[in-house]
Amino acid sequence: MSSISRKIVRLATAGGSLALALTVGTSTAMPAPLATCTLRVQSRGASSFRDGLSSGSCVAPSIHTDVNNVAAGNRTGQAEFTILDGAGCSGNVIGHGVGEADYLPHIDFTTIRIDNCP
Repeated sequence: MSSISRKIVRLATAGGSLALALTVGTSTAMPAPLATCTLRVQSRGASSFRDGLSSGSCVAPSIHTDVNNVAAGNRTGQAEFTILDGAGCSGNVIGHGVGEADYLPHIDFTTIRIDNCP
């Protein structure tokens, strides 16, 4: 066997061991937990809160008429949200917000979708 052949065999053996080690190392890794956010909806002194929401969540808050403030986020940062007038996060978009949004005149809606929870 030539010296080049021996180097190729050693490299292939080392590469195979490395590939096996990477496969074993990544197969035991735990997936990162999804970030969760809190949503707050306010209307003339009354507030509605919903905890444990992740990106893509669709919420129909108990307060959804005459709303003047919507806020969403967690300790990491501000969440992005979309306010819609249809059930199941369908229908027309009434508003978007990042973190907190005030609405004057007040708004009526059906659902809020959490677009991004940091």
